[in-house]
Formats: sequence, structure tokens, C-alpha cells
Amino acid sequence: MNVSPRERNKPTSVELVDLLSLLVAAADEGQLVSVAFMLRSPEGDTMVDYRGSHELSELTARTVLQRIAQDVAGPHPAIAAQIASDLARKAN
Repeated sequence: MNVSPRERNKPTSVELVDLLSLLVAAADEGQLVSVAFMLRSPEGDTMVDYRGSHELSELTARTVLQRIAQDVAGPHPAIAAQIASDLARKAN
């Protein structure tokens, strides 16, 4: 699959939705072990979700998201903060 520099660096919303759809479908079918992603509405609201081919307990899914937050904390502190906020909101 060839990806142009524009697609790689500045994908359109349609391209991102298509990619996310493909990744979620692959995870649901067992081709990927898991996919974690964060969506943002035009109003700025965000939602973190997790899909995988294995049924995960709430604790396991939470642990996966916490590890992602730790991994991105250095280069993307705002994303890590949003994941932590979403996890705290779900815990209450």
C-alpha cells in the first residue's frame, strides 16, 4: 500500500475515519490483538475507547489505557492528561 506524504502527515477527516474503521474491524475479527484510540468532537469533547479480539475485563482495559497514557506522556502530555481524565470519569 502506497501512502503519499500528504496522507501520512495531514490526513483528512474522511481518511482518518476510514483508517479507524479498518483498524476496529481488524481488531474485532482477531487480526489485531487490540486497538486503543481517542476521538475528539468539533466541540472539543473527547472519548477514549478500546477494541480487541479478546474479551477484556474492565480492569484489563483500564490497565491498557494507563500504559498508553504513560507511553505518550513525554511526547504528548495533553493526550496523556485526557486519557487520565477519561479514566477518572469512568471510575466515578
